[in-house]
Amino acid sequence: MDLRKWGLIVVFFLLASVVRGQVYDVHGSDRLSVLSGQGWVVQHQSTAYDSLRLYISARAPRENKYRLYVLSKQGQTWGTPQPLFEASATDSVEHLWPSIAPDGEHLYYVVERMQQKGKQQSVTRQIACASWSAQGWQPGEPIIISSDDDISPLVLADGVTMLFSRRVQTSHRESHYGLFYTRKMDAMNWLLPLPVVPKDGRSLYGGYMLAEGDSTLYLTEQICQRKDTSYHLTSISLPAAFRGRQYRVLTGCMTDEQTGRALRGTLDVYDALTAQRLFTAYTNPLTGRFRMALSPDKDYRIDAGAEGYSHYYITHEDKADIRLSKQLELTIGVYDALEQMPLRMERMQVFDLSTAKRVAVKQTTDSLGRIRIQLPLNKDYRLLCQKAGYYDYTLDLSTTKPIRFSESEFDITLSPKMTRVHVWLLDSETGDTLQGSVRGETYLRQRERCSLSCMAKGYFFADTTFVTDADTLQEVAVMLRPLKRDMVVELRNIQFAYNSYLLSDASHEELEKVRLLLLENPQMEIEVSAHTDDRGSDAYNDRLSSRRGESVARYLIKAGIATQRIHTVGYGKRRPLVPNDSEENRERNRRVEFKVLSNE
Repeated sequence: MDLRKWGLIVVFFLLASVVRGQVYDVHGSDRLSVLSGQGWVVQHQSTAYDSLRLYISARAPRENKYRLYVLSKQGQTWGTPQPLFEASATDSVEHLWPSIAPDGEHLYYVVERMQQKGKQQSVTRQIACASWSAQGWQPGEPIIISSDDDISPLVLADGVTMLFSRRVQTSHRESHYGLFYTRKMDAMNWLLPLPVVPKDGRSLYGGYMLAEGDSTLYLTEQICQRKDTSYHLTSISLPAAFRGRQYRVLTGCMTDEQTGRALRGTLDVYDALTAQRLFTAYTNPLTGRFRMALSPDKDYRIDAGAEGYSHYYITHEDKADIRLSKQLELTIGVYDALEQMPLRMERMQVFDLSTAKRVAVKQTTDSLGRIRIQLPLNKDYRLLCQKAGYYDYTLDLSTTKPIRFSESEFDITLSPKMTRVHVWLLDSETGDTLQGSVRGETYLRQRERCSLSCMAKGYFFADTTFVTDADTLQEVAVMLRPLKRDMVVELRNIQFAYNSYLLSDASHEELEKVRLLLLENPQMEIEVSAHTDDRGSDAYNDRLSSRRGESVARYLIKAGIATQRIHTVGYGKRRPLVPNDSEENRERNRRVEFKVLSNE
């Protein structure tokens, strides 16, 4: 039913039209009608901004004082009223007119006290502010600006603007309730109250507004005549100066990511600059929806979560559909610690640390070395990664702390098992140990096929291939031939395109060894000779082999070797190593050789 049409129907006249000069102006709840039938006398109500709690000032059955109560919404119905404050039976103080602030953690209300002065009794009414803490609602002291006869506070959606009624003396014998405005400046200070309407003698109180941003304020007007007092619902348009500050509304819905079920969760609102918690909002457990008013001039960080679920953080959104998960999906990249290349996992196990039981086993990864695991939240886990040739890797992972996202990615590196390799360089003629350099690693991966290129001053370089074992030390002996005048050595892996003298990229590794050899022996001069097979004329093969030898020389000269140290010759097909009677033999005859001309 439209509140505009309620009129005085929403006022509980059957309870009493005037009790110590106050109107019982409760409106808009079937639950309150039920309470009335159970013997409750409800004076006023205030619904929380998220519509999940209803605050009332009421007199319980067989009680004679008004207290503050809260009702929580349970599905589509309201629960049993719970008292906000503890109070003794002899306490003469009554609490009236609750008005909950948008943050849900500050409740403004009227403290009414009976005072005895001699034979006369007097009543004082002041506005106070209760605050919520982990221990529950704590009653507050009257705010500093409150007089001794203030009633019906109404906190607007900005959380800092308050409208209330104050008794104004119009003559020696007459007074009325005038509507006043104030604004909260900080935790302790408020603006001095200002009258909202002219001093027209009307008594106005019990205000409420129908919608956010609406400037229309609905009030109860008390009209006193000689024989009786009547009450009417009236409205005024709030002047712009007395409206609340601008604010923005954040709305959204919190659901289970897997099932879409609505969640009962919390949204802790923090000042993004100071990290101070401002208040906590709640979702509707039936629909998962939430709603809160925020200042447009302040930055917020909002931590949204539900018990047993991941968390979600909101910063600048005005609408947030939050999907939370009960499990964490991990994407783990597995890499070689030395080469930083992705690895295919052979075995990854996950154990629940509380039970020591294995909860997951993964044996494959994708082409990028990533493995995906889903883990329920609120547990501690240990990940055990195992792969042949690598040391085992363990990682402890806790999901008991707030998890921001339902998906997470991180990388781990596995350290390969290494074997220490000691390479001995020996003179091929005498067997003596040589001092030289080893092109390769001192520590090599276990059970891998390795190639070493070794050299020493005065000796020709040599290559060797071996497989590392699992021992902590492996010794490898490499025989080096001493450099002597007229010594001829075939250079391996010097390749040219067919019928071409252009060096292929595959030749660079071998030529780099020749360059290092010449740098190690700066007095040495060499002859580079090229040979062909028997196909083609003598002139063609002589010309092709000469150009191939020159290509090798150009590479070495360009790499820093003096021109006069390198001589080239093309022998064509005149010096075959083996008969040119098969393709394999012809390939052997197509070669480049290295000859020592001098080494002094």
